[in-house]
Amino acid sequence: MKTWLEAQLALVATEMVTVDEVLLPYLTDGSGQPLYDNYWEREALVIATTVAALFAGGPENVIELDT
Repeated sequence: MKTWLEAQLALVATEMVTVDEVLLPYLTDGSGQPLYDNYWEREALVIATTVAALFAGGPENVIELDT
């Protein structure tokens, strides 16, 4: 277990993966679904809801950034 964890943390250190990608698939909710799947489903919902809210009123709700 220690060797596996060290290997996973080495991947995280090289930025090949994130901590949530490495560890959350092994933790499950009550139904047996990996927490990683639940996490990203919720993140996608938050992003979609935010984008929809930003564009709901039309172009006047879009914030322009100075470049």
